Formats: sequence, C-alpha cells, structure tokens
Amino acid sequence: MNLIFRKAVPDDMERIWRIISDAKSFMAANGRNQWDESYPLPENIEKDISDGTAYVAECNGLAAYASIVFDGEPSYDRIVGRWSDSLPYVVIHRLAVSSCFKGQGIAKRFMRYAEELAIARNVFRFRADTNFDNKEMLAIFEKSGFRYCGKIYYSDGGRNAERLAYEKIIGAV
Repeated sequence: MNLIFRKAVPDDMERIWRIISDAKSFMAANGRNQWDESYPLPENIEKDISDGTAYVAECNGLAAYASIVFDGEPSYDRIVGRWSDSLPYVVIHRLAVSSCFKGQGIAKRFMRYAEELAIARNVFRFRADTNFDNKEMLAIFEKSGFRYCGKIYYSDGGRNAERLAYEKIIGAV
C-alpha cells in the first residue's frame, strides 16, 4: 500500500474528525476509557493543525492522523519511573487509523514516519504513552522496540488519567 505522509491543513479537519470519532467509538464499544466525550475534542485537532504538529497519512483518502511534537510533553516531566535521559525527544499523540484501514499496519508505519522526522532533526529519543487497555498501541510499542519507563498522569483538558509511558532510542546517538 502506497501511503503519503504530510502535514495536515485546515481543509482536512472534517475527515480527521471522522477518523478520531471512529476511534472513540471503537474504544467505547470495546470498554476502553482512554478517549471519551471529553477528549480528544475538535479544538485539540484544530490546535494541532495551527501549531504545525498535525500529520495525516493518505491512500485514496485520509487513512490516519497523528500529532507529532518536538517541543516536549509537560506531563512527561513528572514521570513516576524513569526516562533513559533528558535529551530532546519526539512524542506522538492522538494516533488514529480510519476504520476502513484498520489491520493494515498503518499505525506502525506512522510511528516509523515520526522516527524519520526525528532523525532528520537529530532527535534520537521517541516517547509515547497509552492507556493500560489499549492493546493495539501496546502491541505496536512491543513490536517496535519501545521499553516501558513508568507512568505519567494527565490532568488537563478535562482528563485526569494515568497512562503507561514508553520510550525508544532511535537512529544514531
């Protein structure tokens, strides 16, 4: 499958929101509480787009969405556990794959794309977090060489949640 990764633009918003809404429905139907009616919201995606951190994967339409951030995640500063070091890192948030494209390895390819962006910026740490019951994301972390580092806690934007934190050393150091 030929995927094209690019920065999202405001015209993508409706299609991105459809992908996010599908992911929220999938989580709810499977008894998961990572994403709900309070998060993520359209304003989170709009902010990602305006901040320049929003990316999409295309294949005859939008296949996936994620926010790829290089200026840190404040919640990661208070990890209950330990990161490998304090070097700059890339973090991916709100990774969601369209229900039409599930099971085709797109999330893993999106993670690899984030790694490529990081290496191009001489950033060799990749951090991410997920809920304890997000089996798909946990499997991607395991298969992609991430290691468990501890727990982080979000308390912003209506969320007050514990997440499992992972890190991967990428590229040359």
